[in-house]
Amino acid sequence: MWNQNFLFRAHEAVPLPETENDVFHETDPALDSSGLTMDKYISVWVQGEGENDHPIGYTN
Repeated sequence: MWNQNFLFRAHEAVPLPETENDVFHETDPALDSSGLTMDKYISVWVQGEGENDHPIGYTN
């Protein structure tokens, strides 16, 4: 089974090169919220037949 997660900013059509862990979990803790940018993200999982990075068919 092949599966891949694509992370998008809500206002963009190109997937981000970073993973969800890179974006959400490996950031420095904020001391206060004054400098935060509240970006919205869309996470899309695609899965199908195939192995590793080589899909051969998709399921929905």
